[in-house]
Amino acid sequence: MVHPDPEAGRPPSGGRSVPVGTQTAAVDARLRQIAPHLGLSFSPTDPLAGRTHPAGELAAAVAQAVRTSLKDADVWLAIVGFTATFPTLDEHASVRRALALADPGDAFGVLTALLDALAPIIRRTLAPEAEIELVTDTVLIDANFSGRSDHNTGVQRVLRETVSRWNPERELTLACWNERGTGMRRLVGHEIDRVLDWATHSSLPAAERAALHAASEGSAEHRAARSVIVVPLRSVIVEIEVSQLETAAPLAALAAVSGNRVAVVGHDAIPIVSAQSQPTGEIERFARFLTVVKHSSRVAGVSASAATEYSGFVDAVRAQGIEGPSVVAVPLAMNPPTAAARAVALEPAAGSAADLTELPLVLVVGSQEPRKNHSPIVFAAGRLWAEGIRFRIRFIGGGSAPGIARLDREVRAVEQLGLSVEVLRDASDAVLLDSYREARFTVFPSLHEGFGLPVAESLALGVPVITSNHGSLAEMAEGGGCLTVDPRDDEAIENAMRTLLVEQEFYERLRQQAVSRTFRSWNEYAAELWRQLVEPVQQQLAADAVALIDAVALDDAVALDARATAAHPETVDTSEVSPAALQLALAGWFHAVRAELAAEKARQNSPAAKVRKVGALARFFVARSREMGVAPATRAAVKIVRRRLIRG
Repeated sequence: MVHPDPEAGRPPSGGRSVPVGTQTAAVDARLRQIAPHLGLSFSPTDPLAGRTHPAGELAAAVAQAVRTSLKDADVWLAIVGFTATFPTLDEHASVRRALALADPGDAFGVLTALLDALAPIIRRTLAPEAEIELVTDTVLIDANFSGRSDHNTGVQRVLRETVSRWNPERELTLACWNERGTGMRRLVGHEIDRVLDWATHSSLPAAERAALHAASEGSAEHRAARSVIVVPLRSVIVEIEVSQLETAAPLAALAAVSGNRVAVVGHDAIPIVSAQSQPTGEIERFARFLTVVKHSSRVAGVSASAATEYSGFVDAVRAQGIEGPSVVAVPLAMNPPTAAARAVALEPAAGSAADLTELPLVLVVGSQEPRKNHSPIVFAAGRLWAEGIRFRIRFIGGGSAPGIARLDREVRAVEQLGLSVEVLRDASDAVLLDSYREARFTVFPSLHEGFGLPVAESLALGVPVITSNHGSLAEMAEGGGCLTVDPRDDEAIENAMRTLLVEQEFYERLRQQAVSRTFRSWNEYAAELWRQLVEPVQQQLAADAVALIDAVALDDAVALDARATAAHPETVDTSEVSPAALQLALAGWFHAVRAELAAEKARQNSPAAKVRKVGALARFFVARSREMGVAPATRAAVKIVRRRLIRG
C-alpha cells in the first residue's frame, strides 16, 4: 500500500527509534498496562536502540488493535489508557466512529484519527500525567460520598453497615471519584475508616477527626494514592449511593460499554415521582442517575415499594429497546445503631417518659424538607398544647435553606404559646440514641419514602411510631408498634398524637407491640444483599466470558484463526511508518493538550474567575445543605474556598 509521507517537513529519523521522552512517558506507561488486555504483545526491547518500545509505536499498535476489533470494551479501555479519563457514552460513540472511519491499513491515519477524537476527552482530565491502576475481577464499592464525608443519614448508613460486614470475608476495592468526576480512585486513610469502622471514627472528637483529615490531606503518600486512576476490568461495580451529577455520565458508560457490570441499591424514586417536593438540582441529579440505572445489570430495592418504583422505570426504558436491569426487593434491616442499643433503650432513662418530673417527649427524626411533612406536626402540636395537653417536642435532622427557614418560622409561632420545641441539626449518633430513649413516641408522616430508617430505628428501640398508611412505611407498620395515618390529613395526625399522649392503655399496648417485635439485623441484610445483588451479577460476568468462548468454539479451525487475528492481533505491523512520525504525532498531541490545560488553569486562577466561582460555591452550598445539614455543608464549602479559591 502507498502511504502519504507523514514526515513531510519533519526532521529525518535516521532509521532509529525516537526516545520516549518525558513528554509522553505518562501515556506510554498507561498504554503498557492496557496493551495485554487488548491482546497485544511486543518484544521486550527495541532491537535498534536497546530500549523499551517507543511510545509512538505502542500508541499506533493500540489504535490499530482497537480499530480492528471495534469492541465497546476495547474502545472504552483505549480511551482511559490514552486520557486517564472515564468517557461518557457520547464520547465513547464519537471515538468509535472516528476509528471505524479510519483506513485500517494506514497505521499513521488510524493513530491520528484516534488522537483527534480523544482531544475533547483528555481536556476534561484532572491530570494528563496521571497513573492508572487496573483492577480485574473485583467487586468495586463506589463509596464516593460516604468515604469523603462524615454525613451519616439513611443512604450513608446503609453503605457503611453493609460494606463493613462484607469486607472481612470478601476482597473488595473501596473507591470514590476524583474531584472533577473524571475517574475513580482508591479510598485512603480516614476515608477507609469512615466506611469500614464508622462507629470508631464517629466517636472521635470533632477536633481529632479534623486533625486526621488534615494529616491525610498533607500526607505525600495519600496525595500520591489519590492521583492514581483505578480502572476496573471484568468487575462488578456496586452503587449503594445515588451518583453525583458530574459522575452520572461516565458511570453510565462504565455500566454500558466498559465490559464491567453495575449493581445498584435502589432507595426510592422520590425526585421524579414526588418532584414537586424536591429542589431542581436534586431532580436533575436523580434523572442523570437513572441513566446509570437503565444500563446497570441488577437493582435491589430497599423495600417492596422501592422495588416497584424501579420496576416501573425498567418497563419505561424497554420502550427504547433497552433491556434494563433485573429488579429484586431486599428490605433493609430494622436495627438500632449498635447491638446493645435495643436492650439499653428498653430501660427507662433519665428524662424519659418514665420520669414524671419531665414532660413526655415527642420525637421527630428526618431531614427538614417538604416531603417529610413536618408542617402538620407543628400545627398539631400547637393545637394540642392550646387544648391543655402538656409535652415537649424535638426535631432532629438537617435540611435545605428553604426547608429550615420554613420550619423555624412555624416553630416560632407555636413557641409563643409556651410549647417547648428543640431543633437539633447536627446531632451525633449518641444524641440521636439518647433522644429515642427519652421519647414517648416518634412521628414520621412522610409523604414518600423508599424505606424510612427513622421508623425502623424507633421500632427497633421499642418506641411507638405514628407514620403514614401507604408505601414502605405501611410495610414496616404491619408488624405492630405503629399508629398509621393519612399523612395528608392534618386532623388525623393531630388525633394520633393526642391518642398516644393521653390514652395510656392504648399507648402501652402499642409500646409492647414494638418491644416484642423481632427485627432483621444488618448482618442478615448484608448477607442477603450479597446473595441477591452481587452474586447474580458476578454470574452474569462469568456467563459473558463463557458465551464469548462458546461463540468462538463454534467456528472451524480456519475461521477461528481468522477471528482471533482480526479481533486481537498478537502483533501489529507498524513497520511501514517511521517510528519518528508516530512518536511526533503522539508527542505533538500530548504537548498541545497540556498547553491548553495549563492555559485554562491560568484563566481559572485569575481574579475574575475566582469571583465567578462564588456563584457556583453558593449553588454547591444550597445543594449540599439539603443532604448534609447546614453546619457540615458550611465546613465543606470552607474547604472548597481554601482549595479552589485561595490556593488556586
